[in-house]
Amino acid sequence: MPQEIARAQAHNAYRQMPLGVFGNGGACLITVAILHDTFTWSELIYLPIVMGVLQFIPVSMLLGRLRHRTDPQWAAKVLRRVVADSGMLGMFWACAMIGYLPYTDHETKRLLLVCSCFLGAGAAGVLQAVPRAFALYAGPMYAIGLYFAINEWTVDGGILAGMIAMMQIAVLWMLWINHSNFLELLSRNRKLDELRREAEAARLAETAFVENLNHEIRNAVSGVVGYFDIALESRLSEHEQLTLMTRARDASSMLLTLLSDLLDVARLNAGRVPLTIQPFDLREVVRLSIVSTSAAIRRRPISVVCAIDDSVPSWLDGDAGRVRQIIVNLVSNAIKVMQRGTVVIQASYRKENGQGWLDVAVIDDGPGIPHAQQQVMFERFSRLSDFKTSGARAGTTGWGLGLSISASLIELMHGRITVHSMPGQGATFRINLPLAHVETPVPRETLASAAASVVPLRRDISVLIVDDMPMNLLVLSKMLESLDCRVTVAEHGLDAVSLCAAERYDLVLMDVDMAEMDGVEATRRIRALPAPFSDVPIIAVTGFASPEQVARIHASGMNAHALKPMRKATAAQLLANWVPQATPGNGDAQPSLARFMS
Repeated sequence: MPQEIARAQAHNAYRQMPLGVFGNGGACLITVAILHDTFTWSELIYLPIVMGVLQFIPVSMLLGRLRHRTDPQWAAKVLRRVVADSGMLGMFWACAMIGYLPYTDHETKRLLLVCSCFLGAGAAGVLQAVPRAFALYAGPMYAIGLYFAINEWTVDGGILAGMIAMMQIAVLWMLWINHSNFLELLSRNRKLDELRREAEAARLAETAFVENLNHEIRNAVSGVVGYFDIALESRLSEHEQLTLMTRARDASSMLLTLLSDLLDVARLNAGRVPLTIQPFDLREVVRLSIVSTSAAIRRRPISVVCAIDDSVPSWLDGDAGRVRQIIVNLVSNAIKVMQRGTVVIQASYRKENGQGWLDVAVIDDGPGIPHAQQQVMFERFSRLSDFKTSGARAGTTGWGLGLSISASLIELMHGRITVHSMPGQGATFRINLPLAHVETPVPRETLASAAASVVPLRRDISVLIVDDMPMNLLVLSKMLESLDCRVTVAEHGLDAVSLCAAERYDLVLMDVDMAEMDGVEATRRIRALPAPFSDVPIIAVTGFASPEQVARIHASGMNAHALKPMRKATAAQLLANWVPQATPGNGDAQPSLARFMS
């Protein structure tokens, strides 16, 4: 920072040098012209001669080697010469005043003293960046000028002294304002430079992210397309077909995870990430997190274990889905770079100043993270796979969003995340979340879901699927038929309205964005039908997930919202929640849908 200020001062002073040369030269000539009525030319010739000699320093700087600014010591050299030149010019004017003013009349003194104040004002502009140079230049001149003005007290009663003092104070004030503006401008320029560098770094990171994103998407799509091509063109055993379909599903799941991360980034950028606050069981959240990350281990000798302290209450009030997302991101990142070892999820609970805090630590004995990378690892597009750490598993991939999203979500929940790691000694991520302990044994939603999952369901459930994509119609139809449902399909909203006017279905799965008539308008028209046709539960099955779109969907009269792609477990849960179920002992009942959700 001091070097940066010195260089800025040198640049400013160097650019102002021509003004100083012409200003001092002109002031010298004006002084000679004013004094000519009192002194002879031979008595005044010393002033322009000495002034010409003194101008040698700034002129030599302008024309000499210092005009080339590549020298690392350039700023120091310029400032030294500016200060020296200012000091010598200040002594020149002070000596001139001492040598000539005592022999002039009152009017000439007043004119010259006023001119000295204007000369100082000019110096306040030229030397605004170097206050010490201004002090050496104007200090002696102002002190001697004020002395002579006070000596004229008997002539004008102190008017000249007061006027000179006020003008000198105004000049000093102007210098202070100019220097403050210079420093403020320097600070703003420095911030702009920092923003420019950050923007450039972000642009490079985003470019790398897009390239990596392209790589990841093509890998996943290549896997899906390749697996299906093989399945279609080859005669495979049942085991080989199952293996191919399983890997195609895994690749599709990776694409879905990527899309979810991108959606989270967009929501975080817009400040629209909704938090669903309700009681949840941390132990169940951790269990599901471990299950979610187990597939990433891929036969490596890696184990994921949990150690939840007894201090953690049975129920905490918070967003279980986001807490699980954070834990999954941290555990997945650890697994990605490990060749073998253990990942431990620790949790404890404490109270501090009346506020309950959940402390979660994800500890691994992997290759560790260098300190330099720890400073940027929570920034968007910063990938752990980019960290060239000794012992890290080769060929790891990632799109650089997980840690950034986790940090943003933790901040949204008013929590903290820290990392401690040494190369070769693993890493520890610590999360502190302000979550209250609640006494509610089970939230209503959980009770409803649990009750629905054990109630036997009818075999004659009628479902209308509305979608303008034949692929989606086929997938949802086969999925619901495997759940023993009777399925009817419609390709757009107009057909859906006609079908609903002719038959009362148990459930309607409605796409939102369709040709002919979209799902929102179709729902409005269905709700306008006479009962009981208007009372059918309608679920939006769509890729829209923004809060505005979800609000629009609910405003149209739809009962709920499910994101594409729909999994079989989600379809089973929708049937359990929205279709009236059979009573126990009914002969038409079938086993619980819980078997489809395991």
